[in-house]
Amino acid sequence: MVADNKSEIAEDFLTASLLARYEATIGGTTGASDCGGYTPHGIHWCLAPPTTPTEDLRGDGHPKASAILPPVDLPRRMWASSEVEFHAPLQPGDAVRRVSQVAGLERKSGSSGELVFVRVLHETSANQTLCVREVQTLVYREQSTNALPLPSSTGFSGGDFDFSESIHPTPQMLFRYSALTFNAHRIHYDLEYAQQAEGYPALVVHGPLMASLLLKFATRHLGYGAIKKFAFRGRSPAFCGQDLYLGLKLGAEQHALSILGADGRLVMSATIAN
Repeated sequence: MVADNKSEIAEDFLTASLLARYEATIGGTTGASDCGGYTPHGIHWCLAPPTTPTEDLRGDGHPKASAILPPVDLPRRMWASSEVEFHAPLQPGDAVRRVSQVAGLERKSGSSGELVFVRVLHETSANQTLCVREVQTLVYREQSTNALPLPSSTGFSGGDFDFSESIHPTPQMLFRYSALTFNAHRIHYDLEYAQQAEGYPALVVHGPLMASLLLKFATRHLGYGAIKKFAFRGRSPAFCGQDLYLGLKLGAEQHALSILGADGRLVMSATIAN
């Protein structure tokens, strides 16, 4: 990984083994998808992950420092949302190059305290062709002193959608996705840390994992080529071992997707446009 004062450049290869591990992690959950011989949307989140040495990780598993992210005096960091444009498909064997740079920073005060939002632009190319353009929003926040309760299942079985299905995230799925993305954030695999240090009642499901499941679900119903623009936003945490419900509502100009918890709360909202 190479960096300068304005951008960070990372390179990788999209190998057949990475694709097989990706499909083994989420493929069986949503069924086979027809990607026209190309790799699934969402595979780019598994390419060129940060290779921070273990000794340079914070106690929560995030890197102590970043070549491009500004220093923020708030302890908790989360991936809040992304706006993704798919320009050209990635294919097995591609040499992939990603260029990243900070696109904006904003500090706010909310009901939960101080918040800092950092927008990062990622452009992923293969064979000198732009394949994926993404603006990712990270949110930094204060340490919470209140433990969250585990949401109770109320017998909820889905919402008012044109298509829907349920998934059941397991510790194995979370561990494998952390391994795929080289993500050491301990809320996804260290139950004791998640509960005692960050106040979560269970392991937390990764945002990009849920987004990838939504993309695979949408591909089955809309077709690979219909997904050109995809935006998602996390609304509330999802927890390992609790059923989640994926829903797709068709629209004239764009399609709406949701992930709902077993208690009916909105976990993630998303839109797809072609």
